[in-house]
Amino acid sequence: MVKNLATVNSISESMQVQKKLSSAQANDLTPARRQYLNLKSKNPNAILFFRMGDFYETFDDDAKVISAELGLALTSRPMGKSEGRIPLAGIPYHQLDRYLDRLLNAGHKVAIAEQVSEPGKGLVDRRIVRVVTPGTVDSDSLFTAGVHNWLCSILAMTENSSQTTLWGFAACDVTTGEMEMQILTDEGLINELSRLKPSELILPPQTVLPIDQLFDDICLTVLPTKTFDISTAKQKLTKLFKDYDQHDFNDSYLAPAFGAVGSLVSYLEETWDSAMVNLRTPLFIKTSQFMVIDAQTQKNLEIFVSSGSDRSNGSLLDSVDNTLTAMGKRLLIQRLGRPLLEAKDIEIRLNQIEALTESSNIRDLLRNYLNDIPDIERLTTRIRGGPYHARDLIKLRFGLEKIIAIDQILPSTNQELSDIRRTHLLDVTEISSILKLGINDNPPVDFTDGGTIRSGFSEKVDSLRLIAGSEREKLSALESFERERTGLQSLKIGYHRVHGYYLELSKSQSQEAPSEYIPRQTLASSQRFGYAPLDSLEKTILNSTENLLTVEQSVLEEIGLAVTEASEVIINASKTIAILDVTAALAQTAVDYEYVRPHFTKSGSLEIISGRHPVLEQSLESGHFIPNDVFLGFDADIALLTGPNMGGKSTYLRQVALIILLAQCGSFVPAKKAIIPLRDRIFSRVGAQDNLLAGQSTFMVEMLETAVILHNATANSLVLLDEVGRGTSTYDGLAIAQASIEYLHNSSLGTPLTLFATHYRELTEINSYLNRIKNCSVAVKETSDGYVFLHQIIEGSSDRSYGIHVAKLAGLPSTVVFRAAELVKIFEAGSDSQYQMVEAITSSVDKSSQNFEVLKLVEKIVELDLDRLSPFESLQMLYELQTMANGTLDLSQSD
Repeated sequence: MVKNLATVNSISESMQVQKKLSSAQANDLTPARRQYLNLKSKNPNAILFFRMGDFYETFDDDAKVISAELGLALTSRPMGKSEGRIPLAGIPYHQLDRYLDRLLNAGHKVAIAEQVSEPGKGLVDRRIVRVVTPGTVDSDSLFTAGVHNWLCSILAMTENSSQTTLWGFAACDVTTGEMEMQILTDEGLINELSRLKPSELILPPQTVLPIDQLFDDICLTVLPTKTFDISTAKQKLTKLFKDYDQHDFNDSYLAPAFGAVGSLVSYLEETWDSAMVNLRTPLFIKTSQFMVIDAQTQKNLEIFVSSGSDRSNGSLLDSVDNTLTAMGKRLLIQRLGRPLLEAKDIEIRLNQIEALTESSNIRDLLRNYLNDIPDIERLTTRIRGGPYHARDLIKLRFGLEKIIAIDQILPSTNQELSDIRRTHLLDVTEISSILKLGINDNPPVDFTDGGTIRSGFSEKVDSLRLIAGSEREKLSALESFERERTGLQSLKIGYHRVHGYYLELSKSQSQEAPSEYIPRQTLASSQRFGYAPLDSLEKTILNSTENLLTVEQSVLEEIGLAVTEASEVIINASKTIAILDVTAALAQTAVDYEYVRPHFTKSGSLEIISGRHPVLEQSLESGHFIPNDVFLGFDADIALLTGPNMGGKSTYLRQVALIILLAQCGSFVPAKKAIIPLRDRIFSRVGAQDNLLAGQSTFMVEMLETAVILHNATANSLVLLDEVGRGTSTYDGLAIAQASIEYLHNSSLGTPLTLFATHYRELTEINSYLNRIKNCSVAVKETSDGYVFLHQIIEGSSDRSYGIHVAKLAGLPSTVVFRAAELVKIFEAGSDSQYQMVEAITSSVDKSSQNFEVLKLVEKIVELDLDRLSPFESLQMLYELQTMANGTLDLSQSD
C-alpha cells in the first residue's frame, strides 16, 4: 500500500516518463509492440496486462514488478531491432483473479487489455476494458463476502467564517451501487475512515491529511485538481441521476461534498465505465442523525475488530452476528457503526425483533429460507454492468424464489413484520418467472457448448436446435453407412476442437482404409482421417451451431436486459431481505443469550441490572460470567471505580458502553433490565498505547485522548476513563486525574455520565466536596490462602491496593514480593507530600528470604481462627507452625 503521500503527489504532478521513440525506431517495432506502447501510454501508472492468446503478458518495468511481486520467471523476447530483447513475464488468462488479488494487496493498479477481434490474418485489435484498483474490484474472489468494498474521495475546503477545514467526503461501493456524501470536520473524517475502512481513497494533489498514520493501509489515488471541480461535478450528477434534487446544488455548504462525488464519477468513467449504470443517487448523510463513535472508541470497544488484530473474531460484531446473507451482514455492520439518536426509530427496530423473539416458529422458518440466499445486490449489479454468466442468472433466480417463499410465510397480521415488507417481496415474481422459464437449471460453464436457453422459451432457438439436431443425426447415419460400405467395424466419427470432425480407425484396420480417406493424424492405437462428405457435413453442422449460439446469446442478453429493467424492484427486495436477516439474527442472539429489550428514558438516568459483556461472556462457559449492575444519573453522574488489577474494572467500563451502543442500534441487550438515556456520543480512554511513528509516548497519547474528551463531552455523553495519569509520576498523575474529574463535574456543557477507573485511592475523598460523584469498587474476598477477586462492583471505595497480591500471582520472585511489601508500608507511613527515601538493600537478594519466611509464619498465625479450631485441629496446626519455624531457623543459621 502507498505509505508516503508526498511521493504520491509527486507522481501525480509529473506523469511517468514514457519511452520516446523516433519515427524510424517506431517503424522498426513489431505491430504488437507499437500497439502495446500506445495502450501503456494511456495508463502509465498501472501495470498493463496485455492479452496474447491464452496469456496476459507484461513487458518492460511492468514485467519486472510482477516477476518480483508474484514470483514469476522473468524472460525476454525480441520485439524490434531498435529495442533488442524486451523483459517479459506473463500469467495464464484463467488465473487472472488469483494474481490480481496479490497485486492489488501490494498497492498496484492493473489495466487489462483484451483482444476485441477474432484472431486471423494481421494484428488482433486490443483495447483496455478495465483498470482494476483496490476500490473497483468486481470478482467474488477479490473482496470479502458480506463486507462493503468502499471507494472514497475527499476534498478539503476552508470555511470562511471560522477558518476551519471542512472535508467534502464521498463513499461508493461499486459492487452494490451505493453512494453517499457528507461534510466532515477533521475528527469526523478520521472517524468515518476508521469506520468504513476504504480500500482506496481519491484526493487532490498536495492534500494535507489530519493523521498520516490512519492512511497507511489505504491505497491513495491522487487525481488532478480539475477532477474535483464543483460545477463540473454538478453537471455530471445531473446527467447521471435524472431524478436528483437540483435544489441541493445551491447549498454552498454541500459544495465540497459535490466535488468529492464528482471525482468518484470521473474516476469510474476512466477505470470501469460499464459500472456507471449501477450507481445509485448519492445520499447526503447528516452526522447529527447518529451517535458519534470516534476512531479511538471504535478501537477500545472492539466494535468491528478485536484488539491487536484486523479480524472480527472476538469483536462486538462477531458476538452478535447471526446473519445468514451478505446483504444482512453489511446492514448489521452499518447499524453498529451508526447507532440512532431518536427513540421512535429505535423502538421500530426493537418491535420487529420482539415479534421474532416471541414467535420461534416464524423465526426458525424465516432463517431457514434466508440461509444460502446469494448476494442479490452484487449479482444484480454484475448483470447490469456486465460481464456476467448464465450461472449468475441462475443464482439470482434461486435467491428470488426464496424471497417469494419468505413473503408467504410472514404473517400479515403482525404489524411489525408487515412494516418490514413495505417493499412488496412479491414484486420479484415476474422476473423470477422469466429466469426460470428462460434458462436451464444447469447451464454449461462454456457458453459455446450450447444448451443455455431452456426449450420452449424461444421459438427461434427451438427451431435452430431441431436443425442442428437433424444435422447431427446425419453424422450417425454416415458412420453406419461407411462402416457397412468398407467393412471396417472399428470405424467411428469423432470431433476435435481444433481439427474438427474426423474418421477414426484402429491401428490394425487403418491399413485397409479406402483411398478417399485422407490421413490427418496418427495416434498410438489409432489413425484419424479426413473425408470429403464428412467435411461437407461439418460445414453444415458448424453453420447451424453457430447460428444457434448467436440466437442463444441474443436471448440471454434479452433476459439480462429484463433483469436490468427490474433491477430497482430486485434491489428494494434485497434491502428488505437484509432488514429481515438482521432482525432475525438479533432475535436469535437475544434468545440464545437471554438478552432483554432495553427501554429509554428522558430523565438522563442509567439503570442496568445484571449487565454482561456481550463478547466476554460468550468466551466463557455458560453461567461463568459475573453480571453487574449500573446506576448513574440518580444521586451521582460520575462513578469513581477503585479496586485491584484483574478485578474487572476495564471489563465493567466496556460492557456498560457496549450495552448502550447495542440499545441505540436497536438491539436487545445482555442484561436482566436496562433503562437507557439516549447518548449523543461515547468517549473512551481505555488501555495504554503509544504512537512511535508520530513521536508520541504512551502518556502523550493518553493526554491527547483525554483532551478530546474534556473539550467535547456534554451532559448527553457517556465517558469512560481508565487509569488517567498513570503514565507519569505519581503526584503528577494524581493531580491530572483529580483535575479531570473536577472539570467533568463542573463542565459548562453539563456533567456527562462517567465511569472513572483508577488506582489512586486518594481520589475517593473527592465526593466529600463534589456532590455528583460516588465511589464504587471491585469486591474482594479474603481467605486463608490470600485474596479472591469476585469481579463484582459494589458501592463504596476500595480499602486497599492489591498490587502486591497481583504481583505474587504473576510469579514475581518471593524476595521481590516481600521487599515490595516492606516498601509499601514505609511509603504509606511517610509524609503525605513526598516519598521517604528508603535505604536500598545492597546485600544479595537471597539474604532477605529469611525475612520472607518469617513473614509467612506471622501471616499464618494471624490468619488462625482459634475459636473455630477443635483440639485435634489445634494440635495439627501447632505441628505445622513448628515445622515452618524450624525451616526459618535453619535458613537463619545457614546465613
